[in-house]
Amino acid sequence: MIRNIHILISGMRNKEFKINEFLSLVLKWDKTLIYVNGNKFRQCKYVLLNIPVNDIDQYAFINSIDEVIDNLDHSLEEYTELIPPETKFWAHCSNLQAWAENDYNTDLLVLTLSFPLLKELTNAGDSKAKRVFKEEIGKRLMRGELSSIGYLIDGGYLRFLTCEEIVSIFSSDNCLVFDNIFKIYQKDDLDQFSLASSIFRDIGKYLFSSIERKLQHIFNTGNVEDLYIFFNYHMFDFLTDEEISMLFDSPMDLLERSLNILNNIDCENIKIEEGLLSEKIDNVLGEKIQERLLKLIYKKNMKYDVFFYLDLLKYLKNDDTDYLNYLENI
Repeated sequence: MIRNIHILISGMRNKEFKINEFLSLVLKWDKTLIYVNGNKFRQCKYVLLNIPVNDIDQYAFINSIDEVIDNLDHSLEEYTELIPPETKFWAHCSNLQAWAENDYNTDLLVLTLSFPLLKELTNAGDSKAKRVFKEEIGKRLMRGELSSIGYLIDGGYLRFLTCEEIVSIFSSDNCLVFDNIFKIYQKDDLDQFSLASSIFRDIGKYLFSSIERKLQHIFNTGNVEDLYIFFNYHMFDFLTDEEISMLFDSPMDLLERSLNILNNIDCENIKIEEGLLSEKIDNVLGEKIQERLLKLIYKKNMKYDVFFYLDLLKYLKNDDTDYLNYLENI
């Protein structure tokens, strides 16, 4: 009898809020449920945001609700059970209505809800969702927030873009993803290193333009520490064979320009750990490496110790006359 009374009371509290023809929320069994095209999508999770008034200025430059959540005091979340289910329901309705009225802007909802919901609406035939879905993915990629990009990669969202669209995004001067990855390598940030490396493995093949720009800056400034990062983290290995060849050919001349910088450093201070050229570069360039090293020997006063420390002597044959002449004159 008591069970029947509870069911009756709970049923009387059932409410529905229709946002548009595809999206609605239902309060059922004290739970707020999201429905897409009449089908249950998922239950809403309550997130309590407690922004300290004295610290409000620090949120002025935050891009999305995910960044807000990362920076907020969550100490009151343990008291969410004290909030009536109906109050929670209307809060969720308000949030999702604002999201829909702002063209499904994913910055207004948590990432783990906004993108799955936007994808579901797209699949259901919502023309507005279909129009903005790819734009929202591109916006997050362009912004370069690694946690967001990691989520999109793991969730398979990049497959909704063509290869040309992805390359266009990552080739833009305004795209921050490569710079953000490189900064983590520069700082040797152990907390973020795993995420940055994982993302670079997944998208490195799209980053040729960013890599090219960064290398040009390194050669213009002689920044040897940044040069170390490229070689120590094998950042070229994720490029295509053709792109690697382009970097080592004129006008970039990666091998020559790198050695010109390293030749001016005391050999014991060179911080390249496993040799200058990776196995992939070796396989791509083949005998071209030896040819270019021999040309460098004649063009520049290259130190023998530099070749030794960078594991480049293996490319020079002992019976090569040019190599023997080089050894006689060091």
